[in-house]
Amino acid sequence: MEKCILCERKGKMPCLTHGESLICRRCCKSNQSWAYCNVLCGNFPEEEKENLFEFRMSHISLTMDNGETIRLPLKCFLSNIYEFVTCIVKNLNIKFLNSQTISIEVTFNLKSDRISEEIYFKERWKKEENWGSQEYLSDHHMEYLYDYHPLFFVFTENINKVYPLKTELEVDGSSLDFTDSNVHWTVGLPCSNIKSKTLRRSGENIIEEYINGSGFLGRNYSIFSPIPFNKDLKLKFVISRPEMNIDPNLKLNFPLKLFFPFKNVIVEDINYIIPPGFELIKDPSITLYNPTNTIKLHQGPDPEMIEDISYSSTENLLFSNKINLDSYKILELSFEYMPKVEKEALSFVTTYPIPSSIYNSIYKLHSEKFAPAIVIVSNYSDHTISASITAEIEGISNVFENDIVIGSYSQEIVRITPNLNVDVIEKLHDIMDTSMRIKVESEGKPILRRNESIQVLARDTMIWEIEDPGKSWTVDLSKLVVSWITPHTPAVDKVISSAARKIGAMGAFNNDSSMTNEIKAIYDTISEDIRYVSRHFSFRSNEHVSTQRILSPKQTLSENSGNCIDLSVLFASCLENIDIKPLIVITPDHAFVGWKSFSSPSSFIFLEATFMGESDFFSAVEYGTRTYEKYNQDNPGDIEIIDVEEIRGKGVYPPRWFS
Repeated sequence: MEKCILCERKGKMPCLTHGESLICRRCCKSNQSWAYCNVLCGNFPEEEKENLFEFRMSHISLTMDNGETIRLPLKCFLSNIYEFVTCIVKNLNIKFLNSQTISIEVTFNLKSDRISEEIYFKERWKKEENWGSQEYLSDHHMEYLYDYHPLFFVFTENINKVYPLKTELEVDGSSLDFTDSNVHWTVGLPCSNIKSKTLRRSGENIIEEYINGSGFLGRNYSIFSPIPFNKDLKLKFVISRPEMNIDPNLKLNFPLKLFFPFKNVIVEDINYIIPPGFELIKDPSITLYNPTNTIKLHQGPDPEMIEDISYSSTENLLFSNKINLDSYKILELSFEYMPKVEKEALSFVTTYPIPSSIYNSIYKLHSEKFAPAIVIVSNYSDHTISASITAEIEGISNVFENDIVIGSYSQEIVRITPNLNVDVIEKLHDIMDTSMRIKVESEGKPILRRNESIQVLARDTMIWEIEDPGKSWTVDLSKLVVSWITPHTPAVDKVISSAARKIGAMGAFNNDSSMTNEIKAIYDTISEDIRYVSRHFSFRSNEHVSTQRILSPKQTLSENSGNCIDLSVLFASCLENIDIKPLIVITPDHAFVGWKSFSSPSSFIFLEATFMGESDFFSAVEYGTRTYEKYNQDNPGDIEIIDVEEIRGKGVYPPRWFS
C-alpha cells in the first residue's frame, strides 16, 4: 500500500487537496483546516458549535416598565470566507458636520477567489446563530437576513455610544440592500472552535472561551448586507454622539474605532475635515487593537455591565494616510479639537414618520422618552448664557417655545414636542410630507436655523415603535392601539342592541357563566355579517419602521371585513361597551383579543377574532387560548398583553375621528 504523503505511514484515502495522493486518517484529521483542505471532501466534517447559547432576533432588546428599550448583546459569527478576503479600502473620508456629528464615506473592494457558498457548506450553523433559523425568519417575515453578513462596524468608548442618522450603501454605483443595527454585537472570528460554559440559572456572569479565535464586545453601529466580491462598494453614513463632556480646557475628543471584519485590510487613503468653528489641537492619533483570547459576556439589561475587554491596544502610530490591518485588527482614529466659538446649537430630527392619531397621546405614556426632535445647546465659555428655542411641524402643529439657561462649560438637551392640530389630523387621509422648523437664538442672534423634512402618517395608521432622535432607546407604542377601541359609538351600540335581542339584556352579568353568555351573543351577532380578510398585520414604510393601517370599528362594520387587528379592536370595543375589561394581545405577526374573568380579574380568557364569520364561539376561545399558551411557553418575549383598562387610566382615549 502507498504511504501517506505527510507522515509516510500507510495511506488510507485519496486526498482531494493533494490530487490522487493518499493520506492517513490521522493526518487528515490533524490537518483539517479551511486553509489547507478542500471543504467539499467527504472526510471533512461539518464545523459544529458546542453548548452555544441561544441568541435570537427576539433578544435584541428588552423593554423596561418605563417604556425604555435596553439593547442586549448578541453573538455575530463571521463566515470562514472572511479568512480568504483582502479588503482594499480605496478611500476613507471623515468629515465633521459639527462637534458631535461625523459623516463617513468609505470606498472599498473585497478581493477573493474563494466561493462563499463553498466555505459556508460546512458552517451553516453560523447563519442560524446570527439571525435565527430559516423557520424563525420566515415566521417574522425576515427571510432576507439569512444571506446578510457583517460588512462594517463602528465602535466607541465604553461610556459612549454612536447613533446612526443616515446610511447609504452602493455597489458599482447601484444601491445595495442592507440592514443596520446599533445593538451590542459579540463578534466571533472565523475558523474558531467555540466552546462555552453552561449558563447558570442564577444569571451570574459567564465566561466564554475562544480557542484558536477571539471575540469583541462593544457598543457599536454595524452594517450587514449580501457580500459582493471583486466590486467597488461605497458606504456613506452619518453618526452622532449627542452626549459630550466639555472640560474647562476646551479639549473635545471624538474617538472612532472602525472594524472591517476581514483578515487582511489595506487602507490606501484617509482624509478628514474638522467642523467649522473648531480647530484641531494635534494630528489625529492612530491606535491598532488586536484580538485577545477571552471575553466576558454579562447577562442582563444593565448597560454599565458591558465591558470592552476583548481587544487590547498594541500599536500607537503617527497619523498616516495608509495603514495595513491584518488578523482582524481594529483601527481607532482619535480626534482632539477645540472650539473657536463661545456657543453652539445642534438639532437632531427623527427619521421616523410621525403617527398622527396617537402622537398627542404618546406623552401620556412616555413623557420623558419621546420627541420628534431634540436640540443641544453647548456653552464653551466661562459664564452663563441663555437661549430661546422655537419649533413647529409646518402646517400641522402649534409653535413650540422654550427659554433655557446653560451653565459654563456645559450642555442643555431640550426635547422638541409641539402638539398636533386635531382639526388637521381629522382630514389627514394620506401621508403628509412636511418639515420640522427649528430656530435657536442667543442674545438676539440666531445660532441655529434648521428646516428638516419629516413625514406625518395618515390618521388611520399605527406605528408600533419609534426611536428617539439621537438616543439609544426605542419607545414601544403598541399600547396606544387602545386609541382604536371605541366603545361608545353608534356602530358599536347597534351591535350591542342586536346581541341583546338574542338573550334579552346586555350588561347584566353577575358571574362568569352569564358574562360568557353575553360575550357569545356579541360574537354571534358580529359573525352574521363579517368576514376575515388576509391583510398583512404590519408593513414597513421603510426598512426600520413597522406601521399598520387599522380600521376603526365603524369602518370594519361598514366594510363587513377586517384583518386580525381590525377584528380584535372591534370585539374589544363591544366588550368595553358592556363594562367587560378587554385585552389586546400582540405577537410579531398577529393580534387577538381577550378579557378579564368576572370572578378572578387576574385570570384571562382569549379569543381568536378572525374566527368570526367562520367558526363558532367556543372554537374561537379554544384557539385563542391555545395560541396564548404556545407563545407564553415557547416565546414569552414575543407576546404582549395590553390591558385596556390600565391604558385608559393613563388618559388614552379614542380620538373623535374614530367615532
